[in-house]
Amino acid sequence: MKKKLYVVLDTNIFYAPMYFKIDFIKELLYKLNEFDVELLVPSSVVEEIKNLNDNFPKQYFEKYSKDIKIVNTSVRSTDESILELCKELKESGNNVLACTADNRLRKILKDKKIPCALVNKDRQIIIK
Repeated sequence: MKKKLYVVLDTNIFYAPMYFKIDFIKELLYKLNEFDVELLVPSSVVEEIKNLNDNFPKQYFEKYSKDIKIVNTSVRSTDESILELCKELKESGNNVLACTADNRLRKILKDKKIPCALVNKDRQIIIK
């Protein structure tokens, strides 16, 4: 039986196909195929995506919307909601992985010992 892994997605991940020319979610799921992956998005991320002027992230989100669980959080800030969700999952004994291109957020997550997935300059998904 595969281990459960909760993957928390930030808004900027929905730009990855446009900037890096890779299907981030598809590639991530392939890379994590030894896990039972559950994709999670805080409700604040969904709101942020809906309010963007750019249609690309909206379309990419829609492409995977049936595979993504939206989680209501008590915090309105996108970064804070990601931190809150990751922290709650980890403290409950779950395996968690955050996906963000935000350097400040990645540093905070690293300090809390929560791994992050991102796209490097070679268009490869790496987990730190």
